[in-house]
Amino acid sequence: MQFGVDRRCSNRFSSSIQILKSSKIHPLLLFKMLLLSRLSQLKSTRHYFSSYILVNFIVGLPFVAYGTYVIFQLQQIGFVIGHGVDEPTCMTSCIVPFGSSELDMNAVILYLNAMGFAFGGFIMIFVAALADYWKQKSLLMVITIFLYAAISIPVAWLDKLTKPTFDAFSGLYVLFSVITLALMALLNIYIPFCMKLEPDVAKEMGSFSVSDETERRHKIGTKMSVFGPILSWSASILVLIIGIILSKTLELERQQSAGLIMTTVAGFVTLIGSAVAYFGLPTLVARDLPVGKSWWSIAFSSVFGLVKDLWKNKTAALLLVGYTAYTDTTFAQSTVLSQLFILTVKPDIVEFSLYSLSFNAMCIIFSLIWFWIRPRINIRLRSWMIFGYLVNLIPALWGSIGISENVGIGFKSRWEFYVALLFTTVANSIVNPVFRVVFSEVIPPKREVQWFGMQLIISCATTWVPYVVLAPFQQATNNLRYPLLMCFVFFSVPLAIEIWHLVAGSKGPTNDTDSSNDGSEKDDVVNNESKGRSETVVLEKASSGV
Repeated sequence: MQFGVDRRCSNRFSSSIQILKSSKIHPLLLFKMLLLSRLSQLKSTRHYFSSYILVNFIVGLPFVAYGTYVIFQLQQIGFVIGHGVDEPTCMTSCIVPFGSSELDMNAVILYLNAMGFAFGGFIMIFVAALADYWKQKSLLMVITIFLYAAISIPVAWLDKLTKPTFDAFSGLYVLFSVITLALMALLNIYIPFCMKLEPDVAKEMGSFSVSDETERRHKIGTKMSVFGPILSWSASILVLIIGIILSKTLELERQQSAGLIMTTVAGFVTLIGSAVAYFGLPTLVARDLPVGKSWWSIAFSSVFGLVKDLWKNKTAALLLVGYTAYTDTTFAQSTVLSQLFILTVKPDIVEFSLYSLSFNAMCIIFSLIWFWIRPRINIRLRSWMIFGYLVNLIPALWGSIGISENVGIGFKSRWEFYVALLFTTVANSIVNPVFRVVFSEVIPPKREVQWFGMQLIISCATTWVPYVVLAPFQQATNNLRYPLLMCFVFFSVPLAIEIWHLVAGSKGPTNDTDSSNDGSEKDDVVNNESKGRSETVVLEKASSGV
């Protein structure tokens, strides 16, 4: 290995000598220019990386506060304004007013999630199609973060356990889901940008092979995909710890509102910290806006055009479908397990905060472990996805066993929920970063928002399926373990897709073509003459390298 490094340095030195000899510029001046250019490039990469993970930290503050405490407060209000199936108070189940009818409390939350993804999917059509034409993407990020903070700030004043408060939280939760989707699409676009940011040293120095260059991109993408969420989870832990401290220091009648106060504080901090996104994140090159087309026409033609591209490239399409099935079902299962934890354990605000804190702490630990062992285990990235999908089946299978009343396990004891968190976080720590890296390889320049947005559009178009399937099960049975059986079925889909891809790949290379870089999108192939390289994306190379 050391010999390879020495040889690579020797090749770079000899290539640099040739450049110096052929140039009319003074050798010392040319050498200084090359050195300063490289140092500037490295500084930019590190600066963007630092800004990226800081933005993840800022966004993570309201994300966990809203996702944890608003859901908890909805449950608490439901237990006050609702009633049992055959009893005046909520004991083993809870029926609450929702619209013009009454529904099971857990079914209401499932429907709220479905509504959030439905509205979010419609909004994402325009975000994904039009954001790539926006020259000030950092400003767009700031606007989205501002909205995220704005819906968090008034939460502390919604502390009454009444029907109007229940309705207000329901509407805010749907709005929160929509903005979360937009932020997810905008944050992901910086990963492919930074993966392709550094100059192609292989072409300049004649020393790297294609596999070396692929591994370099994977290291950059993996680092961003791992440490971005780690900062977000760290923010979550900070919020939860402060929430626990508040619940212990406030007066007894205000203790259950500690999470709402923390959500408001997180909103103010996020509002101030949004400046990091504007001044720290890179300015991505925008696409040229088509002349004579309306925004509606551009939005829907872009989406249909991308669907056509994916149809031609089976590798990218299968990766997208499998991961979408995974994320859709993960959202549904996490909602079910959270509700089941509240119903079974009946935690106070402190224990519920500790339960959420355990999830975030485990995510950080297992993400760091995977980041450390990945370079030391010589297997392809998509083989890691198979392992993650396989581990993720265990909690759903475990909960399905508990459907029978004669079985003593299946999320009927407190310890089972924490063991389930372990398996869920192991899968999450592997599958999410691997997908971002592998998917970033197939994204053409100046179409980052469109491609990552497409993943969210497909997710929004399908996420309601698990919720709408699970909600009637819950409404009919009042047993939250039945939905886990359906989660097991849905989780089997991405696992089957990845196993099929592995078997098909072992028989020979695929014949997928890079439909995204054909003549129909000539403006998306960027020839950067000043850097002496052409930024193009070839799907076949990306597929073979992962």
